[in-house]
Amino acid sequence: MRIKNSFLLFCSFIILNLGIDTPVHAQFFDGGEATPRLMLGGAIGNFRVSYEDFKKVYGERSGSSNGGFASFLVKVPYNVIIKYREFQKTGTYTPDDITYNLDWNQRIINVGLRYFRPGKKGFSNHFGFGFAIIKIEEKGEFSLFDSENRAPKTNDAGGFFLDFGVHYTFNRFVEIFTEMEITSAGIEGKSGFEGSSVGGYYFSFGVAVMPF
Repeated sequence: MRIKNSFLLFCSFIILNLGIDTPVHAQFFDGGEATPRLMLGGAIGNFRVSYEDFKKVYGERSGSSNGGFASFLVKVPYNVIIKYREFQKTGTYTPDDITYNLDWNQRIINVGLRYFRPGKKGFSNHFGFGFAIIKIEEKGEFSLFDSENRAPKTNDAGGFFLDFGVHYTFNRFVEIFTEMEITSAGIEGKSGFEGSSVGGYYFSFGVAVMPF
């Protein structure tokens, strides 16, 4: 249900964006400089994994997650983007008076399309979507996914991502941004919906540069 509600909220953002992000409102830097094509950025934020069983081992399903991205403007306003980040957690699990010390390392790679016009003065926004690739490594003597609870274990998952962000551009080369991202990806044949998804919700703040 949360994924459905988030998707509807995201669609509302898209409609709002299409309504306000028009040439009438757009202001660009003077001097006849070309629109920047390449953007490189990094972000810090908080990620909340959707997988319900996660909390029984690692406690809170949320934690810090840092990452970066690179995007290339193909044609205004369409950008190809690749994003990468990691999410790590440690925990202890004590079933039947046996304590397990566990480590969780989750790497997320997103590849997709971003609707955004770089080089705009002041505030602007973006929305994006695409494919999500997730790789999870569990270390310890217990696994959330193995029926025999054997670890270390590596699992891969695939799904999709949606994101929406607000940018503030200081000059031709530097901007700051904040972003909300939703990822959904199932593992071992399970659906990628809330509760069985190893994706989740990511809220972040970052800095980007536009070298050319």
